[in-house]
Amino acid sequence: MKKSILITVIAIFSVLIMITMSFQPAAARRHEEKIKYIDMVVDDNGNSHMVYAEKIKDKSVSKNKQYEIFYKNNVGTDQYDWNSPVRISDSETNSIWPQVSVDDISEIIYVVWIEKKGLDINFWYAGSLDGESWTGQRYGFDSPNIKEKSCLDLDASNGILHLTRKYDELYLTADIDGDMIPDIDDTEPMIYNVDNPGIDMDVDVIATDNELGVTVAVDYDGEDDIILTVS
Repeated sequence: MKKSILITVIAIFSVLIMITMSFQPAAARRHEEKIKYIDMVVDDNGNSHMVYAEKIKDKSVSKNKQYEIFYKNNVGTDQYDWNSPVRISDSETNSIWPQVSVDDISEIIYVVWIEKKGLDINFWYAGSLDGESWTGQRYGFDSPNIKEKSCLDLDASNGILHLTRKYDELYLTADIDGDMIPDIDDTEPMIYNVDNPGIDMDVDVIATDNELGVTVAVDYDGEDDIILTVS
């Protein structure tokens, strides 16, 4: 929901100050391309939510540096302070062009971004209720026609992620825990729920193939966390 014009202007001014204070020291010490694609939104409570892509080196994924998506907010802090950032994406290629929005009904914080490798371009998303604990990243859809960040904008409302681009619009029914229950109908949107009272599961990993419309949840006997591939 949008604030009044006055509150919005004040919020934007505060945001600009916060961005400057947050990233200016880093820019002085590091290469200017280390942090890119900043997006921010102010919720109905006046809290600021920021996402950005930061170039890091993750030895478990690649020997080279690549962009991953990070989120942070100023909930419960001084007006110009930020809480510690949380890494959202975990990909094998660059994660870029993030967008953030707070659902006006469920108050779930949604982050959407793009993973790009050559001509292969896919939308991914994740969600959180408190900005600290996040779901694993969920596949949204492929989009081979996007070329620039300026054509992206995200608005989350009633569990629907509405992405507007320069030439079209995209809609996605969010399901951040991957249990095939839309977030807006899910009483526990952060927890994978088995729709069968006879099955007792404490899910360790979830694998989804959106093209097949299949989700597999696994409750390992031990502490294993091997990620499955559905095909």
